[in-house]
Formats: sequence, C-alpha cells, structure tokens
Amino acid sequence: MKSILKIAQQIWLNRAIEDFDKGYIDPRIKLLLKTPESVDIYLVDAKKASYFDTRWMLNEHYLRGDHHWGKFGKYIPEKEIWITNRVDLNDVDRLMFHELFERHLCLYMSVDVDYAHQLTRIAEKNLEISHYTQ
Repeated sequence: MKSILKIAQQIWLNRAIEDFDKGYIDPRIKLLLKTPESVDIYLVDAKKASYFDTRWMLNEHYLRGDHHWGKFGKYIPEKEIWITNRVDLNDVDRLMFHELFERHLCLYMSVDVDYAHQLTRIAEKNLEISHYTQ
C-alpha cells in the first residue's frame, strides 16, 4: 500500500505538470541546442524547476540535468533535456553529452536508467582520455 506521503507527492507532481502544460510555470530559460533527432536541450531556472522536484535546489546533491527517461524526470517533455542554471558554464557541454547519451540508452536500447548512468560515466571517462591523448 502506498504511503500518504507518496500519494501527496504524486498529486503535487500531477498538479505541477498541469500548470506547466497550461503555461503557468515554465522553468526553461534558453534553448542551448536542438539535436538532429529534434531533442531540445534547455537551460532551466533551478528555482522554477524545483516546483516539479526539490532536488533541483538541494545544496550538495542537486540535479544538474535530467530527461523524461531519467530517474526523476517524468515531468520533462519527452523531446527535451533540462540542464540547471546552477552549473558552471564550462560543464554544460559535458552535461549535454551525458544526458543525451543516457537518454539514448534508456529510450532506444531499453537500458535501466541506473545502468545507463553507469555506462554514460564510463563513456565520459573514455572521451576525456581520448581528448588528452590526441
């Protein structure tokens, strides 16, 4: 049986999604990239995004980016990736790669999101190594 807290969280999230769909709240600040697959990557206002999930505003372990197939991003439209405005701008390219690669594994290869995250981290490390050895 679901706890009352879980039910309340789901009701709040459903309401937040309705408000987003109606245009009452929109955390998107700026389109960073439109991919060939028509996936839009947005820089989002962390305070407004926290309306959907408070993890966007946590002090240490805050969400840096997410997508619809991510662990917490069911409220994010399917063809969008959100990157928080709280990250260092030098880290945005890495985050875009991370979220696109992870999204691809989850959506097209049916990989569990936790495993997709691990595989993405390995891919990032391999890219860093190849970047410095060229």
